[in-house]
Amino acid sequence: MLTPDTRRASANETATASDPEDVTRTLLYWMDVEALTPPDAEEDRDTNAKGTFEARHVPDRDFPWRDRTFGHPDRRHRHFVRFGIFDRTRYQADIIRALSTTAEQDQDTRKASKAARFGFAGVFAADNDGVAVLDSLLIPAFGLAFESLKSGGSADLDDDLDAFRRRMKARFNELAAVYAATSRQVDEAFVGAMREGSVRGGGGNSEPVRV
Repeated sequence: MLTPDTRRASANETATASDPEDVTRTLLYWMDVEALTPPDAEEDRDTNAKGTFEARHVPDRDFPWRDRTFGHPDRRHRHFVRFGIFDRTRYQADIIRALSTTAEQDQDTRKASKAARFGFAGVFAADNDGVAVLDSLLIPAFGLAFESLKSGGSADLDDDLDAFRRRMKARFNELAAVYAATSRQVDEAFVGAMREGSVRGGGGNSEPVRV
C-alpha cells in the first residue's frame, strides 16, 4: 500500500532485526519502487534473436494488419498492442516533482544498463486479422500508484488495482465485442479509447508520444 509515510523511507536506510519499524519501512519502500516502475516499450523495429518478433510504432508506420507488405501469406501472427506510450525520462521527472525532492547523484559504480526510452500504460492482443482478442487486456500497477503519489492520498494496490483492472477489462471487452460483431479491425479510435480509459482511471500522467 502506498502511503505518505512509506514514501519518505530512504533506500539508504539499514534495517536491522532489532528495529522492526525499519524493517517494515524498508520493505514498504521497495514495494513502492516496484509499484511505480512502468514496463518497457520497445523501440520501433526492435526484434529478437530468432526474428519472430518486431515492434512497430504507430503512426510512424501503419498497423501491421493494414500493411500489405507485412508478414508472409502462409504464416499467422498474433499482435500485442501497447497503448499509452510515454517518455520514461519525463515520467521520472514527474515522480521527483511529486515527491517534492531533487534527484541525487548516482553513487553506484557498476555499469548502468541501457534504460528503455518509453513505457506504456497497457497492452492487449489482436489476432492475425487485427481483431481484438477478448480478455487479453493487461494493465500494470504503476499508473494507479503514480496517481496516488501525485494526489498525496493512499492506494490499496490489491483492492483498488483489482477494481481498476476489472473496469478496464469490462470497457475493453465491450468495445472488442462491438468491433468483432462487424469484423472491424483495431484502429486508432479503439486504441484511443483504451488510452483515455487508462489515463482517467489512473494510467499515468505523462502524455503519450505514440498511440
